Amino acid sequence: MTDSKNTKRAFLASALSVVLCTAMFVGSTFAWFTDSAATSVNKIQAGNLKIALETKDDKTGEWKNVGENPLAFVQLDEDAGKDILWEPGCTYKLPELRIANKGNLALKFKLLVNGLSGTADEEAAVADLAEVIDVYTGTTKNDVADANKIGTLRELMEDADGAAYGVILPADEDDPDGEGGISVEATDGYTLLFHMQEAAGNKYQDMNLDGISFTVIATQYTYEKDSFDDQYDAEANYPQTTNVADAASLENALNNISGVPVTIVIDKDIYQYGKSLSVNGDVTIDLTQMEQVNDKGITVSTITVNPNASLTIDGSWVSGGRASHVGLSGNAGKEGLVASENSTVALNNVHVASSGSSSKLIVAKPGAKITVEGGYYSTSGNPSTVVFADGGTVEIIDGYFRGSGNQGPVFNVANGGQIIIPKAIYNSKVSQTTNQKIPATCQLVEDGENYIIKEK
Repeated sequence: MTDSKNTKRAFLASALSVVLCTAMFVGSTFAWFTDSAATSVNKIQAGNLKIALETKDDKTGEWKNVGENPLAFVQLDEDAGKDILWEPGCTYKLPELRIANKGNLALKFKLLVNGLSGTADEEAAVADLAEVIDVYTGTTKNDVADANKIGTLRELMEDADGAAYGVILPADEDDPDGEGGISVEATDGYTLLFHMQEAAGNKYQDMNLDGISFTVIATQYTYEKDSFDDQYDAEANYPQTTNVADAASLENALNNISGVPVTIVIDKDIYQYGKSLSVNGDVTIDLTQMEQVNDKGITVSTITVNPNASLTIDGSWVSGGRASHVGLSGNAGKEGLVASENSTVALNNVHVASSGSSSKLIVAKPGAKITVEGGYYSTSGNPSTVVFADGGTVEIIDGYFRGSGNQGPVFNVANGGQIIIPKAIYNSKVSQTTNQKIPATCQLVEDGENYIIKEK
């Protein structure tokens, strides 16, 4: 595997301002001839750092973004679709992979292998099985050799540098040193082989190694130059990913944000009735690996995203279910998920629900922006509000919204707040027992294919 380099952000800006004044004193009159010339500052254009993990289509030869699709071990045609049962001596490979720079900035990356999460006993079982699975680079059985060995699967899971790391320049750039070790646009393709050691004994029978995943992280690399040198992002840090399995570890992760984006992966149900969580920094909570069972996810009382912070919750909710659940329980008279001043929240395909009378489920404070893209959002207390734009903005792209009880609207706004929702969603995916979608103090303003809910 070829080492590469990488990095993230750059601002390209230039400024020139010229003011020319010319004056002449003429005769005995006091008059000045004047003139001036000026030029504007060139626009400030932020660079774009974007990375992708891609697999090669064996039939077309095209590289495609893996996205959220799980990678599957390659099987012989006659075994396609059958369960893969590991036994000592067997070797399975993944499709050919590469890491691509989809932005316009040089970046450095790491390919991390995740999978050690859960209770201590569950982690120990996974670690034991991963200890007897060796990982190699290559395409054939003959490549299962020491020269191609990266390490055991357990070693890769525990290695902070992951299975691969390097630098990738954007397209059309050249390696300035000409020394190699730097990729342009994308790394070379490579294939990982997984081989169960022949010495693995009966201890490993019936063990299950589930939840293995790859995560590519990237940050800025010292390549672009500002007015002085290329070292302004020399200290750029990687975003962090942490797996949590209980309320204590979740709270600890939220309380130890170190100034870089943090992704918290939750694949075990976390229940802490009456607990209030607080979010600082740039946080993503990943519920996509959660078991697809109703009400599995996080259950607390309130979640507050502090001023200028950012929270994204990613789920895998499907219509008719309640998976990827964020339960806000016991919050009578309270605001559940609150985006404080100038913060941002993105809710992607999750199920958010609250219990308790006179509550507000999702709240955007002044200057805050909440984006909802898919999922299900409901209250069960009377009277309660599902979405409340209290001076902030809520933009709904998709989702189901349901109020309950004989009072309380689904949507409400105050203090100059607004809710933007497609007409199709408002008319077909919003319900309330009394059909009170908005209160009498609000109005629907048509804006193309959207409604804007504002105060009257």
